[in-house]
Amino acid sequence: PLTAIPASRRPSIFWLLLGLTLVLLLSFNWLGRPLQSEAAPMGIVSLQFAGSSVSAQAILDQWDDRAKIYAGFSLGLDFLFIFVYPTTIALACLWVAGLSRAPGWLRATAVALAWGQLVAAGLDVVETAASFYLVAEGVISPLPELIYWTAVPKFALVVAGIAVGLSGLLFYRRANIR
Repeated sequence: PLTAIPASRRPSIFWLLLGLTLVLLLSFNWLGRPLQSEAAPMGIVSLQFAGSSVSAQAILDQWDDRAKIYAGFSLGLDFLFIFVYPTTIALACLWVAGLSRAPGWLRATAVALAWGQLVAAGLDVVETAASFYLVAEGVISPLPELIYWTAVPKFALVVAGIAVGLSGLLFYRRANIR
C-alpha cells in the first residue's frame, strides 16, 4: 500500500500524520469525558465492545442528550481519524519492512500489517456507521454485535501494526549503534 507516496517523502508524511493522529486522540479524550459512566467506563469504546443489545442499551440509558451529542461529534470526527491513523501505522510498518537489519519474518509481517491497516480502516467505517446509527436511533439487534465483531479485529490489526512499528525502532537503533 501507499506506493504512490515516494519513499523519500514517507518520513515527512509519517511525522505529519503522527502529529495529527495524536491531536485527534487528545480530541477524542476530551470528547469522551461526558461519555464515561458506570456502564461505559471507556466512553464510546465501551459501546464498541458492548457486544449485546442489553449492554449497549445500558450504556445509552446512562447517556443524556448532551452525552449523545458528544458521542455523535466523536463518531463524526472518527471518519477523519479513519484516514489518518491507518496511513500513519501503515507508513511505520513500511519503514520497518525497509530496514535491512530487521529479520525477514519481521519485514514480511510489517508488509502484511501495512495492508492490514486498510482492512482495519474498512472495519472502522462499518463500526463507526453502525455506532452512529445506534446512538441516533437506539439499540437494534444485531448492531451491537456487528459493532463488536468489527471492533475486535480492527483493534487487533491496529495494535499489531503499532507493535511492529515500535519494534522497528529497536532494529533501527541497533543498526545505528554498530
